[in-house]
Amino acid sequence: MIDLIRESQAKKRIPKSELRSIEAREQYYVETIQDHQELMPDLRVLLGESITESFSKFSRLEKQTFLQMLDRQGSSQQFSAAARNAFDRCRKKFYDTVD
Repeated sequence: MIDLIRESQAKKRIPKSELRSIEAREQYYVETIQDHQELMPDLRVLLGESITESFSKFSRLEKQTFLQMLDRQGSSQQFSAAARNAFDRCRKKFYDTVD
């Protein structure tokens, strides 16, 4: 019994400040612990499948333009009108696939 009292009163076991749960500091949890990449892994899979399906429907020019846009080889103003139109068609085909 004396050992239990001594153990519970030991200074090294007494917290320096009041203990709080993670839920009490939700913003701290969101900023430091939570992995934003893995919030919705199912959405990530669906998005990947939609992009793959859409890409298979693109013409040769649309595929080239799409890959250039992804590589960010310049701003959209540096692309020709044909390339911008091709990218717009890619976007439309992607949204048609998602719907």
